Amino acid sequence: MSGIVGGNLGRGSGLIKAGAIDDNSVTLAKMAGLARGTLIHGDTSGDPAALAVGGADEVLTHDGTDFDWAAAGGGVSASGGSFYRDKATASGTQAITGVGFTPKCGTFWSTENVKEEMSIGWQGAAGTTESNSLSSYYFYAAGTIYSYSGSGKCLRNDEAAATYYHGYISSWDADGFTVTWTRGGTPTGNMYVGYLVMG
Repeated sequence: MSGIVGGNLGRGSGLIKAGAIDDNSVTLAKMAGLARGTLIHGDTSGDPAALAVGGADEVLTHDGTDFDWAAAGGGVSASGGSFYRDKATASGTQAITGVGFTPKCGTFWSTENVKEEMSIGWQGAAGTTESNSLSSYYFYAAGTIYSYSGSGKCLRNDEAAATYYHGYISSWDADGFTVTWTRGGTPTGNMYVGYLVMG
């Protein structure tokens, strides 16, 4: 009988001819095992091949010829929160965490409990050059309102010309951002900051 060698049907190279297996007769259980998350695709020779598992949060892409994995794009993440800074603290950095992603830009508003100043600012790229205080209202003297608008630190508090507490975003971090604070003179009280960041 054709195709039988030593009592075994189909064992050995080339013994099973095209058309010898009925359509839809090979079940998943008969396939070789694959690593979890692996995908089967056609390779450059037109043969079945296994595409290795991609990384976390990667998406399957196609360049017109082959499949591959790439970082997900097109979505926007946003997160808001608040924190405070004691103005008696010397100049330095303050890390804010818990955002859940790496931000790319943010809007910040602050107030404090000594001169009743309120400021609103934004920042794009980390560093001083992208900081901007959209508006800042404060008191150098009782009953007199001063205002500031223009480029500068995105977080501002000015108790007097040489007495201030300013901050800017010095780095966008994997789970938040770092504020660099500069203290001039001997300001007192706390800076209370709210923020909305996007990435």
